Amino acid sequence: MQCIHKRFCVQRTVFLFLFLTFASVSCAYAQNSLFTVEGVTVDITSSSAVAAREEAFEKAQADAFTTLQGRLLSGDQDVSIPEVDVISTMIKDYEISNEQLSTVRYMATYKFRFNEDAVRQYFNASDMSYTDVGANPALVLPFYMRNDQMILWSPYNVWMSGWNRADNLDGLVPLIVPLGDIADVSDIGDEDALDYSNSRLNRLLQRYGASEAVILIATPDDMLSRVQGEGDAAASALNIRIYRTDRGYPEQVEGLEVSAGRSDTLASLMDKAVREVQRTLRADWKRKTVTASSMGVQSLRARVPYSSLKEWAETQRALTRVNGLNSFKVMSVTPHQAYVELEYDGNQNRLALALAQADLQLNQTRAPHSMARGVDDSMSYYSGGAGAGASDQAAYDLYLRRYHR
Repeated sequence: MQCIHKRFCVQRTVFLFLFLTFASVSCAYAQNSLFTVEGVTVDITSSSAVAAREEAFEKAQADAFTTLQGRLLSGDQDVSIPEVDVISTMIKDYEISNEQLSTVRYMATYKFRFNEDAVRQYFNASDMSYTDVGANPALVLPFYMRNDQMILWSPYNVWMSGWNRADNLDGLVPLIVPLGDIADVSDIGDEDALDYSNSRLNRLLQRYGASEAVILIATPDDMLSRVQGEGDAAASALNIRIYRTDRGYPEQVEGLEVSAGRSDTLASLMDKAVREVQRTLRADWKRKTVTASSMGVQSLRARVPYSSLKEWAETQRALTRVNGLNSFKVMSVTPHQAYVELEYDGNQNRLALALAQADLQLNQTRAPHSMARGVDDSMSYYSGGAGAGASDQAAYDLYLRRYHR
């Protein structure tokens, strides 16, 4: 067919290219640091260097998979470690560093990248509940009540010192500890724990690449408040209130009490409290994003409104980064909207959370059963094999948040 309007033909060509490029995309290749386990150290002595190295490699694989299971599995199930031969089939690749070798001893540090699909298949076959959706990084703001005064940036903030000592802040719920430089101090002060400026907090979050702040207000009880030095023996307990800020205001979501053990110093008690907060945040995230083979694979159709080809292309790229989304298929495309079908594990709340981690918003516009049948798709430029009615199940809108604030 001869093209009369050149601009229209170019636009059709561009849309055809974008459609064919992304028409049916599996999201399994999205980079997922959840399936990478770093810092696995081994130190093995055996009958020979070769034997020590082989034993070390087997132990490193088992230790890495133990860490992975602890990261992804919900905590209310009986968990066993599979044989190393099974674990090795789930490893994509690995790196070795700090290698030291003697005639009978082998020491090294390993980094393992696990195959996401293989791990999911293992968990599903074992009927385990797990999450494969990681949260966006959050900025921790550890406020400490000292001498009846709230402090954040003070050198006497032993609670902040505990977070500065913490390691393993990556993983399922990545946490960032602020530097406390001049810019940070100007954005949030000691008196701003629950009365901060949203604009200044957002400026702070943007600087650290965090999605939200987690405000942690730690209050020592009467006995603990008398302990001043970090090396002094701790007594009694530390009370912690956890506030999330993702709704635009401080919202308390949890309260903890961490008690001092007999051998605890003030510093070690703070370290224990840091680990307890991490455990609590991970458990809450797992509860929201857990899935299992019994939940099955679901599908959902959504309308994607956009104002430019750039926005449409960025939306498709964002979809390939969504963990927990098995695939998406472009059903039809017009100059200002498209219809896509999403295939995912678990329920829709889990899907919405997974999409949000890639800056994608999913809104229900009407009940799926109320959609009229036989919608005419003849105005669509291209249809992904669905024919007429490709959009008739689209009771949802899906879009990139940064374009629709």
